[in-house]
Amino acid sequence: MSLSKQRGVALGVLALAAIVGVVIIIAGGGAEPETGPDDPAPPSEPRADPFFGVNESFLYQSQQLGQQALADAHAAAMAGAGVEWVRLSTAWRGEEPNPPIEGQHVYDWTFLDGAIRTLASNRLPFALSLFTTPNWAVANADDIATCGAASAPGNFEGLADYSAAVATRYGADGDFWQENADLEEVSLYGIEVWNEPNWNAFWCPEPQPEAFAEAFVESAEAIGEVDPDIRLVTGGLTSVFEDGEDVVSQGMDANEFMRRAVAHRPEIAKLADAIGFHPYAPDVAGVLDHVEKFRSGLEEVGLGDVPIEISEAGWPTQGPAYAVDEAERTNLLPELAKTAWTTGCNVDGLAIYAWRTPESAPGQSDLWYGIADPATAEPYESADAFASEIAQLREEKRPDFAGQPCG
Repeated sequence: MSLSKQRGVALGVLALAAIVGVVIIIAGGGAEPETGPDDPAPPSEPRADPFFGVNESFLYQSQQLGQQALADAHAAAMAGAGVEWVRLSTAWRGEEPNPPIEGQHVYDWTFLDGAIRTLASNRLPFALSLFTTPNWAVANADDIATCGAASAPGNFEGLADYSAAVATRYGADGDFWQENADLEEVSLYGIEVWNEPNWNAFWCPEPQPEAFAEAFVESAEAIGEVDPDIRLVTGGLTSVFEDGEDVVSQGMDANEFMRRAVAHRPEIAKLADAIGFHPYAPDVAGVLDHVEKFRSGLEEVGLGDVPIEISEAGWPTQGPAYAVDEAERTNLLPELAKTAWTTGCNVDGLAIYAWRTPESAPGQSDLWYGIADPATAEPYESADAFASEIAQLREEKRPDFAGQPCG
């Protein structure tokens, strides 16, 4: 089994379980912490041009478990670390478990509202990744038994309606902000339609680029009708390439996936404000190599001018999936931040995977990507190093990439 396969399958199980109501107890997280990080600084005002972010979907789980103090501690720690945006997964399956009746949708925003309230209280902009399929919206009911929430969606109209509802609720001056007048509004940094659709852990039983293209176009158009200024991102593709050493049967070559998707629905080129990408690799040079290869593929299908958003990248400290010790990760994350910031590959955002993970099973890679203590919210040395690099890079003017080669 290749390293990327082990990462993808395990991470898929974790992410899906965490956001569709199958609660995973975080080690040491059963009780609320007495305090968060020592004397966290008050949150600063959000940047108008966020770039450096983190993944933190466990804020959703904290709501499910009633761990508000823990959620607040993690949000305060992220803000204190200079995090500029937070990638948060939604759960269509959980928010709309039942089909619409006579065209009327009923959504339950309880847990997502709680997570976003926590972020807003700490002045943290957020991006929402929309995925997990309700049973009523799957493409093939026979897949539910084996694929569950990862079943490929087939009801694209339902997904588009859900996407529009998310934009209506959490976008500028949306319903959520009207209902929570005590909160100062923070920006919805973007909406990402699906997650790793070229991987069967999230589009099961197998990737279908033409179907994804339909899903993206319908959802993007629906979001655009609500607010044409909302930043639209294609579902972040995992970095599988046919000529790479990590080729696996469950994944489709990222460039081939985009070639077929754009051939099927050329509108993607006009609708997408960024192309999501997850370049996991042993080191930063490997990450950049993946980005260069992906950029080359995007140029071939007419997406050369569309930015790449690295919506996931990082290293675990245990397990077979490119594991490193904390000391090495403390060097890797600043290097990754600087590389993403200075590369000529037209990268417009980087979200580290992940702010926290459960750390509940030794040797299981997907549980050890977190850069903060899951029970106390105390940032690890790698988080501190990432924060220091953000501060340093922000003191300098970003290079002008016009005419520069990718790399």
